[in-house]
This record gives sequence, C-alpha cells and structure tokens, in this order.
Amino acid sequence: MDDPLSTASPGMRPSALALVAIALLLLAPSAAGELIAGGNSKEVVVDGQRYEFTAYQGTFSEFDSAFTASTLPWWGSASVAQQYATEVYGAPFLADGLSESDAHYVYFQSSPSLVAAYYDPDEQSAVVKSYVTSAELVFVNARAVPEIDGEALAQGLLAIAALGLSVSVRRREAARSDAPVA
Repeated sequence: MDDPLSTASPGMRPSALALVAIALLLLAPSAAGELIAGGNSKEVVVDGQRYEFTAYQGTFSEFDSAFTASTLPWWGSASVAQQYATEVYGAPFLADGLSESDAHYVYFQSSPSLVAAYYDPDEQSAVVKSYVTSAELVFVNARAVPEIDGEALAQGLLAIAALGLSVSVRRREAARSDAPVA
C-alpha cells in the first residue's frame, strides 16, 4: 500500500492550496480604510493599546460619516484628546504638504461648532481650539489593532493543516476503494 502522505493526487492540490490561502488571509494585516488625506497609516501604542492612525481632510460631517467620530478613543474628553495629540506627534502619517500640527483630534461637536485638540510645536504641547463644523480640517481617525496571540494562531494553523491532511487521506482512500479490482 502506498503511503497516503507521500504525494497528493493532482485532484487534491486545489484543496491544499485553499487551506494555505486561508492561513495566509488569517496572517495578513487588515487593510485600513481609504486614506482620504493621501497619507499613510501609522501604528502607535497609546496607554498599552496599539492603534492605527489615519487622516481625513474635509468637514466634520464628511469625517463623521466616514468614521463615526463618537467611536474615537478620545471622544468626549479634552485631556484624552490632548494626550493622543501629544503621543502621536512625531509619528508622521499625513500626506506630503501637511504638518503634524494640522492633525486635529476632534472630541466634541454640537452644531454649529466642534472642539478639537492638536499639537502645537511652538508651545511643545497639545492645545484645544473651537471651530465651526463646516471648517475644512485634517481629522485624525484611530482604529484599535487587535493583538495576535501567537500560540493560539499556531494551534489554529496546525488544526487547519491536520483537517486538510485528513480530508486528503479520506478522499484518496475513497478513490482507491471505488477502483475496479482486476
């Protein structure tokens, strides 16, 4: 009897490739939303949590429609918005032609105004300023990046590989049992 683990029949290769593709998708980092300001995303750790920061240039209504401002980690707190503006300053993620001091961490909005923190390099600290909601600003968006548990990921990949091997062996055995006996 041939070793069922030696080589898979050509018919088994697509399922093995599918398992590899699934594993690669699980390992791939998730894509950021459209970077409307034309910059790059930047991952920064704030208070032990890793965030991916991106920028959006436009009005508050446009920003809120795209990202839901009330879900931002600094929403509702001037001091937390100032903390983020300070800690993220120096981790450039904005498009060319924009200064990091252009990045606004909006934390309150009540028509017709909004309040945002931004880092002022002259003051060497974050400051708070009020704007009309129709003002075109560079708004900062933050998305928490989930931590990957390496051990759990390895166990999951091992389970997927074992399942793929099991299916492959069963199909091969089934194909052999259906073959006519001479």
